[in-house]
Amino acid sequence: MQIKYLGIKVPINTKVPQPNFYRNITRIDPSSKKIEFYAKECFYWLDDFVFSDKQIQWLGDIKSKILKLIPEAVFVEYSTDSNYIDLSDKFFTLKTLQQTWTRTITDSKKSFIRKISKEESIVLPKLIPMPLSGKHEYKLYTVLTQYATRLHYEKLFQFEYLYVASKIYNKNSEDKLLPRKLLKLTHKAFNYINQEILSNPDNFKQKLNPNDLRKLRIKHGLSVLQKSNNTQRKTNTSKIKEAIATDKYYKADGTTLNVSAIANTLNLSRPTITAILKTL
Repeated sequence: MQIKYLGIKVPINTKVPQPNFYRNITRIDPSSKKIEFYAKECFYWLDDFVFSDKQIQWLGDIKSKILKLIPEAVFVEYSTDSNYIDLSDKFFTLKTLQQTWTRTITDSKKSFIRKISKEESIVLPKLIPMPLSGKHEYKLYTVLTQYATRLHYEKLFQFEYLYVASKIYNKNSEDKLLPRKLLKLTHKAFNYINQEILSNPDNFKQKLNPNDLRKLRIKHGLSVLQKSNNTQRKTNTSKIKEAIATDKYYKADGTTLNVSAIANTLNLSRPTITAILKTL
């Protein structure tokens, strides 16, 4: 596999580093029924082909970091049938491409600045053992779809990572696929999982970052506490109703309940009993 560019589609108002060329994409607005620009495709051309495993993984790292900056971004293919607007004839190396995207980028829709850390490293999930039985091509396709799912879970679902993994699997197998066939099989596995994610997103969960995980745990804890409180309140309400039904807890006037007596008998606080009596 040889790669010559990085193509990315972003929302129309998102500011990105200057690409070599771009095009704006239109759609019909659902409400006004008018044609509007809603996205733009930007292409960053490399000065040489990317083909080694190290380079391919490096490009995958760059794409993963871009998605942290712009989660709405989608990586796209160059189309010879499209009309692009030229902006620059300065080609990129992987290093300068990474440096370009490392610089501060401001999204015009948001008031804060997002930035990629130069020191940020990406750790790929460990490879999954290949099935022991079956034809090599079938086993390889199966394990690639499984690994693609794991990449998605880790928020690292990039074709480059899957392709590097496929080469490792193929290299360590007794039966080997030719490079062209291996590339085709990797595309097939990647496209299948990608389509499954789009069609059934609820079946493909993703790992939460520490902040989101903390919020989820707090939310879950509050939900459990609320459920427990509701259950206890129902139990207390039932006990109070039963106590009132005995007619033993009225004062001398026969109409006023003796809250203190009920509290002592049921071992509940006066505020709890008072609050529940207001709802009866």
